[in-house]
Amino acid sequence: AVPSKVPVLLEVMQLRADPDPGDLPDLAISQDFVRKQGNSLVVTVHNIGNAPSGRFTVTVLCPRNNELKTVEAESLPGSADFVPKNVEVIITDLTDHYSYQILVDRENMVREIFEENNNAVIVTGSF
Repeated sequence: AVPSKVPVLLEVMQLRADPDPGDLPDLAISQDFVRKQGNSLVVTVHNIGNAPSGRFTVTVLCPRNNELKTVEAESLPGSADFVPKNVEVIITDLTDHYSYQILVDRENMVREIFEENNNAVIVTGSF
């Protein structure tokens, strides 16, 4: 416990380094890059890692977490030039909901740098 209103010096030392995993992809999505178009969702998936992603899936869930559809996407090249690579994935024939959750690589088949940027929620407002 750290007492309140009392200056405290905290020293942090690295005990060991994690092994270098080498080049990895990092698939990423954001609600800012998802749009509803009729009964479809257009999802822009970015690879911000420096290795190719390999094939991956994009899954759409309804507000009750039921799977509506999963589509497979082609591999995205790595961004060794520091420019994220992206692809638009179109998920068609969706039933109308007020929101959708989109998951990239739901089954974790792609070994990535960071997994926490693989989902987004879009609120459409329609029922």
